Amino acid sequence: MLTVLRFGKDLLRVTGLTRVELVNLGRTVVLAGQNGAGKSRILDNVMAAAGYLAKAVAESSTHQINLGGYRKMLEKPSSAPGEQQHAKNMIQSFEDQIELSEWALRNGRREDLVTDHRFVRLTCKPVRERILDWNGLTDHDRQLRFEELVRNIDAAHAFERQHLVIQWAAMALYNSRHPDGKTSERDVERARSLSALIDSMLGTPISYGLDGLQRVKAHLFDMPYDKQQLSDGQLTLLAWAICVWAYADQTQNQILLIDEPDAHVHPDACIKALDAFADSGFLGPSGQIWIATHSLPVVAHVGIRNTWFVEKGAVTWGGKEAKQGIERLLGGENGRERLHALLGDVDALAAHEFACESLSRPHVASDRNEDPQCLQVADGLEASSCTLLDFGAGKGRLAAALNHLGKSRPELRKVKYCAFDVSDEHRQERETNASSIGGEVVGDLSNFVGHFDFVVLCNVLHEIPPRQWPKTFESIHRVLKQGGQVIVVEDQYIPTGELPHDSGFILLAKTELELLLGGNAQVLAQFLGKGERLSRFMFERESLVGISEVSVRAALKAVLERSEKRVREIRIQQGGDPYKDGRLHMLHAMQLANATLALTDIDMSPPKHA
Repeated sequence: MLTVLRFGKDLLRVTGLTRVELVNLGRTVVLAGQNGAGKSRILDNVMAAAGYLAKAVAESSTHQINLGGYRKMLEKPSSAPGEQQHAKNMIQSFEDQIELSEWALRNGRREDLVTDHRFVRLTCKPVRERILDWNGLTDHDRQLRFEELVRNIDAAHAFERQHLVIQWAAMALYNSRHPDGKTSERDVERARSLSALIDSMLGTPISYGLDGLQRVKAHLFDMPYDKQQLSDGQLTLLAWAICVWAYADQTQNQILLIDEPDAHVHPDACIKALDAFADSGFLGPSGQIWIATHSLPVVAHVGIRNTWFVEKGAVTWGGKEAKQGIERLLGGENGRERLHALLGDVDALAAHEFACESLSRPHVASDRNEDPQCLQVADGLEASSCTLLDFGAGKGRLAAALNHLGKSRPELRKVKYCAFDVSDEHRQERETNASSIGGEVVGDLSNFVGHFDFVVLCNVLHEIPPRQWPKTFESIHRVLKQGGQVIVVEDQYIPTGELPHDSGFILLAKTELELLLGGNAQVLAQFLGKGERLSRFMFERESLVGISEVSVRAALKAVLERSEKRVREIRIQQGGDPYKDGRLHMLHAMQLANATLALTDIDMSPPKHA
């Protein structure tokens, strides 16, 4: 495995690069940057250096053998003067060449890199016309081409001969199940290992079937192999798998060099391939993967600590230049902000659709489709229309979600929607979304006493200062009908930190919300996603009368205790995902600080007079 890579001044000048010094390298190395930054040139020279070093190792051994032969010739007394002079000249020549080879090895420093490793360049253009058709070859040609691949392995040959290899594997698997099969046990195991690798990369093993003439035909995706039915990316992945599989028979360790895989392979498929190579054991104990890419998903998968950003011929470790490097991959200075906005829109859409689902009959795939309270709400909605207040509506995404879901859930078309927000920001977008379902936008609720069946707070409650919770829920109580309900939807693991007010955000769990409501309220909780990330809480209008400064303090103390417990748990746990655990640690640490500040604010606020 390469742990250090440095280019000297001469090589930098020849390649047009300015600084290449990579240290403390791990099992996976990502070179990330824009087109023309120098990523491919670095991989080219790593491959060239490996070839130069391999040549030096091979030539040194050969020269030593030849040198010994000419020395013996010189020792023979019967040698003619001309022969002796020729032997002396050859000895001098081989000594010079041995010195040159030894210099190369000294400068390369890692002879084991070429004696115990093979550098494998996984680069091939997916030109399907070059793929040899197994059906169009004689048995002799099939065997000949297969042996050529084994002798001279590279990605291009693997691409061209993939049908032959897959058919060979299918025949081996077929023969393993039939007594008259002529395939050795070793070849059967090799075929199984190739099938397993392809399955982990493409989601399909190699199988077989019989055609009309009872001939064995290789199958992928439960169909006969047909290069015309596979995408360029799938054909490329097959070539990668065959190349890595074939090399595993010839060397203990492989160092893979993959140049811009995203040119032909989707990032998700590329990530699966990287994981498959790492898990297969084919790369060996000192194997390594180098990737030159501008794919952000690949960078995110491998991690910033294993990423080196390349810009104008200079290489910088990701830990030092993560912000600038990521921005360049995202298309410039505002790229990160645009990505955050996009991800925020996706998260918000999921939250608002989750809120809408509480207004319709649960589907089979819902979290608690047998819940009687949710069914009762749905049954009532189907009989008559309901009125809904989107409290803190923002851009009116709840209206957009109702519009979208209403196409498949007719009962949602009966909802009479009203958007309320104290801020004029996003008002135009709010009005556009509200009008799409015949709703309205208001900035004052004084004319809506006892008007609404539902009040929805979607990603809103955590933004309201705790000292304002009693007043806020008093307003909600006022506008709800008798028997009306409150729906609170929150992302319990908000993707980005925020400071909506001076105390900071506060995310309430079910127990804490019940404490806020006075301790006796019944809160229906439903969750969506792994780890109960997206929460939906429903409770009756009558529950709101229990909210007071005392209940606010009790809820905040519960948040503080929960957050402190989670911080301590995360700090002592082992073997987790460092990135995920780091984000969770920061989230709960902020919750701990925010709850403390909120309690202090309440204790310092002047007492309320009756």
